Amino acid sequence: MYSVLLDMLMTFTGMLIVVGLLLLLVDLFVLSSKPRLVAFALFSIAAAAFMPRIPQLRFMVALGTWVLLMLFHYYIWRYASDFVRSPRIQGSYMRGLVGHIGRIEDVRRRKMLRLDDRRWRIMNPQRLAIGQVVRVVAIEKDGLRVAPIQGEEDASYRQHEA
Repeated sequence: MYSVLLDMLMTFTGMLIVVGLLLLLVDLFVLSSKPRLVAFALFSIAAAAFMPRIPQLRFMVALGTWVLLMLFHYYIWRYASDFVRSPRIQGSYMRGLVGHIGRIEDVRRRKMLRLDDRRWRIMNPQRLAIGQVVRVVAIEKDGLRVAPIQGEEDASYRQHEA
């Protein structure tokens, strides 16, 4: 039993799976989506490696695996990983957000703040317009408090974003 498992792990496909699992563990402690996306790509390649040597079939299996993993990510993994993450890690990361500049986006009819590659809930969305540039001024229990920016900072942020 163990020798079969060890033989599988020593193959290229087995190593892809192990590295993907390690990247998912890293994702729990690093507030970035990059390790997770690389892990999903490795899982897709590993799934395609199990198929017969027909390139079209391998491509379709890899693409299908990628789509399923992305759906899993957006509907299950994001919420589960936020639940598992240490509040201390997330809290120290969030404290560093004060002073950052971002843009208000519409996500499923809710106004959210886009900072780098993450979206954050905002506590005062009623007076903000979609696409407006804002600065994080405080962190509250349920989200971020933001203030609109006008003038040179707004223009420089828009120019940097383009």
